[in-house]
Amino acid sequence: TQKRMNLLRQGKYEEAVQLELQYTPFPGSVCGSVCPNPCMDGCTRGTIDEPIQIGPLGWISAYANVAPPAKETGKRIAVIGGGMAGLSAAWQLRKKGHTVTVYDDAPSIGGKLEQVIPRGRLMHSVLESEIKRIESIGINLVSNFRVDKERFAQLKDLSDAVIVATGGHQTRFFNWEGKERLTYGLDFLKKVNRGENPKVGKRVVVIGCGNSGMDTCRAAFDMGAESVVAVDV
Repeated sequence: TQKRMNLLRQGKYEEAVQLELQYTPFPGSVCGSVCPNPCMDGCTRGTIDEPIQIGPLGWISAYANVAPPAKETGKRIAVIGGGMAGLSAAWQLRKKGHTVTVYDDAPSIGGKLEQVIPRGRLMHSVLESEIKRIESIGINLVSNFRVDKERFAQLKDLSDAVIVATGGHQTRFFNWEGKERLTYGLDFLKKVNRGENPKVGKRVVVIGCGNSGMDTCRAAFDMGAESVVAVDV
């Protein structure tokens, strides 16, 4: 961040834009949209006037183009998981000149950014643009590809390295009586993003007040709930 600010002060706008893309392929989707920017809480600039505005800094790189690597290493890398971790790993490896293919079992690449985060918190057009940029530097994205034991062995044989970045898609819940009647937050959010418009009652209770809990509250209202109560343990 200090380097970026210094480049902007010097009028080196394009260099500042490209600097962020050395670190992440998601400056608009994550830094500018989804991340609550906890770094701003500890920013010492805040003791003078206000913290450095990380969100707007991310947005200035959201639609920037990046050139493919100048040299190829000949190394082949397979990445299992097309979410933030897998795509970020693929981004860094491709920038080094490796041939990278990302495999995901979902119909669309993007992990929780695509499947779970409400569209109201993350503009879908921004995510789509950043995924297209990932493809533009030569990263191969393969959807609807579930990796089982046999396919993993094949990928291992065909690749110089395999990265497993499958994420956490299992909702945690309390093992109490009646648990089979619960609606699981991640499943609910995925249905909303797929446009299935899952039915909710007039009064909804959400257990958990973290990011997923708040996203579920918002989605419940979007689906027609009249009141939502969030309960934290």
